Amino acid sequence: MQSNRLLPEERKVLNSERRFGIIFGTAVLAVGGMVALFFYYGSNNPGGWPFRIMVGAGVFASVIYYLTNRKLDRDLRYGEKRVVRREVLSKGREMVRTESLVKGFATHDERFERHYIIIGNHKHFIDRELYRKIEPGGHVELHYAARSKCLLAIKKSEPN
Repeated sequence: MQSNRLLPEERKVLNSERRFGIIFGTAVLAVGGMVALFFYYGSNNPGGWPFRIMVGAGVFASVIYYLTNRKLDRDLRYGEKRVVRREVLSKGREMVRTESLVKGFATHDERFERHYIIIGNHKHFIDRELYRKIEPGGHVELHYAARSKCLLAIKKSEPN
């Protein structure tokens, strides 16, 4: 296992992983705002309750963001990744069917092929180009973020 610096495209992967904490925290803040508006307009004498509710929702949203994204934020701050070399046990492809919906009616079916490799007990989906380059028994490099253990990239490993 070796340690390297994050590339710009790997930083983009980590930034996209942060979305859950941002969206969920914003949803909590929005619900808190609606409850505060309810207390403000629904009561003759709301007192300080709307302010308290908004502060509580803000604190709760901040805690949610911190707990869900703290490792990702540290990975982005320090810019480190781990590269692990593993053997490919097998590879395969599967057909996936989707339906496009327009105004509630299925307009057409789309079928596409997903490619994957199996490393250890894990199935990793990869693009077609990498699928063609890799053979079972070959080796790949798995690029992980150092703290969050988020898989950033899979690349074909050069033979030693």
